[in-house]
Amino acid sequence: MRIQHTLKRLAARGPSPWPVLSVYVNTRPIGAQMTTYRPFLKKRMHEELKAFKLRSPEHESLVVDFARIQHYLDYDLKEFARGAAVFACYADDDVFDAMQVPVEFPEQLVTVSSLPMLHPLLRVADRYRRAAVLVANTNTARLFTIGLGAVELRREVRNPVLHKAKAGGGGDASTAQHHVEEEWRKHARQAIAALEDVAEESAASWILIGGDEPILSEIETTLPKPLRERLLGRFAWDIRIPESELASAVQEIVEAREAEQRRARAEELVAAAAHGPDALGLERTIQALREARVSELIFSDAFPADARGWACRSCRTFDAGPPVSPCPVCGKNDIQLVSLQEEIGAVATAQNASVRFVEARAVAALDARGGVGAFVRYR
Repeated sequence: MRIQHTLKRLAARGPSPWPVLSVYVNTRPIGAQMTTYRPFLKKRMHEELKAFKLRSPEHESLVVDFARIQHYLDYDLKEFARGAAVFACYADDDVFDAMQVPVEFPEQLVTVSSLPMLHPLLRVADRYRRAAVLVANTNTARLFTIGLGAVELRREVRNPVLHKAKAGGGGDASTAQHHVEEEWRKHARQAIAALEDVAEESAASWILIGGDEPILSEIETTLPKPLRERLLGRFAWDIRIPESELASAVQEIVEAREAEQRRARAEELVAAAAHGPDALGLERTIQALREARVSELIFSDAFPADARGWACRSCRTFDAGPPVSPCPVCGKNDIQLVSLQEEIGAVATAQNASVRFVEARAVAALDARGGVGAFVRYR
């Protein structure tokens, strides 16, 4: 999936003079032919179109966008999709970007603004860490890339079926056993080589291995250092484990480790900001974004979703609090009321900063300072 690429491209476009449509819907079927998004989308489409004069250029652009989005959702959804985010603005260079994900969004949304709404997709992107997975026995190795609980890639390595030599019988049995064990080691090396290829091809953040003894021990002890450093553990998975069961188990393990890492990173920020240039709190974070110094933005779920601020659509300056006019930076009267969580996340993404999220109450000191902070460049 190309989530980060899509986010950066949309964030970099800047405000549009035309209405930009953002749609987030959950696409899981609730019956043989029914989905949850259709009644919602139809209702919101009617509401948004009423806000524009009939047959005005803006109204006509939105009519085209809604029709294209409806067609996309009706005919282009993949089997794995549980949610879809679509961004469109026909009048502005025929913008149309769509992303399907194997997870549901917390809520379905339709917005019309001068900028696309990116915050819900930013949250999904932060969860999206691919895992390269190897499940093996002594003659078969199954390999997968799994992201957001969905299998993205699958491969298989097979070795001739070899059985452990029977005890007793002198030298022939010993020689046969040695041959069997050597074939197992060869199979392990082939499986590891395939795992390296899969991990590199998919840019996997994590490695998980599972299967039967003795091949699992051989694989674990032979893993090269770059794979070992990303290893989340070894698991007693049967070679015949269903893909859906494996994908669910892997995602649970990955998300638990990722949550630990986010919490540790937030704690590191709190400590660093106390004695250095890193930003903690809303005021310092906005200032760092204004100076284009943010390398990594950290949001707590405690950050109020209804926090409002203002933004100048001419120069992209923004701040918390009630709108001001004219803009104190460029002097133009192009000020709009904005969602601060949306504006902060979008500006950080446009500056190629990573955006991470931690659970509320996971780091009390971060929550106490407003639930937002940032590591900065140019110290």
